[in-house]
Amino acid sequence: MALDSLNAEAWDQLAMGFEETERRDSADAAWHRAVALDPGRLNALAFLALHYWWWRAYDSAAVWADSAVATDPAYGLGRIAAGQVALARGRRDEAESQLNAARRLPTGPGSAGLSGFVSVAVAAGDTVAARRLVAAAVARTDPAAPDNHSAVNIAAAYAVLGQAERALTWLERYRPMRDLHFQLHLRRDPPLDRLRREPRFQALLLKGS
Repeated sequence: MALDSLNAEAWDQLAMGFEETERRDSADAAWHRAVALDPGRLNALAFLALHYWWWRAYDSAAVWADSAVATDPAYGLGRIAAGQVALARGRRDEAESQLNAARRLPTGPGSAGLSGFVSVAVAAGDTVAARRLVAAAVARTDPAAPDNHSAVNIAAAYAVLGQAERALTWLERYRPMRDLHFQLHLRRDPPLDRLRREPRFQALLLKGS
């Protein structure tokens, strides 16, 4: 930032640092600055949507998710963010459309948005399909050393299915537990709300989180 205060990528990265350390307003301002400097910066657009999703400001999240999708309909994170935000707003048809669009992308969604796919299937009464989605994600993941997002996303999907024990086990497998980005997901991801009162979940949080 000292070398180039007009560097949109630097503002984007700084915003995530603020988000991970619970500096909500600073993160908000930094992502807005990144977008002001580079209006087509997809990562910043998508993370502004996720920022508001994390903080339960779902209408604002929808504005930025829609912007990310409009800027590049083939940008997977934008589609996933739009789907998750639509679910949070109770708009299942819209969520299904956005998530299915993400599924059709050449790279596929990976584990991203898994809880959203599962939520849509459960809402449609297709618990068999929901379980298959989770099983496929589990099969692609090393249970002894899951990456940050796989651990969180598989846990969130199990939480949607009402399988708290399995959800917590996946969260407990991730190392290092003190990783700030992992802690951000623990603190803020709405799909994990079903687990928050569990003592095992509380034990995962850094003191003061």
